[in-house]
Amino acid sequence: MSSNYIALADSFKNELKLLESNLMEASDGERVQSILVTSSKSGEGKTMSAISLARKFALENNYKVLLIDSNIQSPKLHDVFSLPIQPGLSECLNGNAEISQACHSTDNENLEIMPLGIPKGHISQIIKDQKLEKLIAELKADYDYIIVDSTYVLGTSEVSMICSIFDATLLVVECESTKWQVVKTAADKLTSSNGKLLGTILNRRQFYIPQFFYG
Repeated sequence: MSSNYIALADSFKNELKLLESNLMEASDGERVQSILVTSSKSGEGKTMSAISLARKFALENNYKVLLIDSNIQSPKLHDVFSLPIQPGLSECLNGNAEISQACHSTDNENLEIMPLGIPKGHISQIIKDQKLEKLIAELKADYDYIIVDSTYVLGTSEVSMICSIFDATLLVVECESTKWQVVKTAADKLTSSNGKLLGTILNRRQFYIPQFFYG
């Protein structure tokens, strides 16, 4: 894994601790086990946030964590962790690989990576067949946390189609770049798709979506 990613991840571990606490408070004490990480648009640091959260849970909390790449627009986790892109998520969903084959180990025994794999077929059919929902439910028996690095919300349909499957959705916002109107549009799209939007990550700080976003 790139040292640049490690250094940046360690630089905001305090914010991640706050995020972990607020996740539990926002969910009324219910167990948040599967977390979808997304953003309004490309280039907002979504993948970095997902990696940082996964590393924090695995390294500092000693949770068993699986980090999944579902970003079909621009998969990155296999490159970051120097892994083959397959077998991965796509092969599991298509029945061409077992979960154990698609989960790749890292230098930390508590953190495993499931790369995207090579997608075959449209995601709408996968959702219709409930393959992803069944896979996440099965993974919950083996991992304390499942963190999913997804594609961005606006201009794509994938996130709105899968967000309801997860216990929580986090929206990454690029500080002083993304307009609040854009964030509101993304937040509305998630909530209208029954996504459990619990908070945002704003440039290494954690905030909840302001109430007026839903006004």
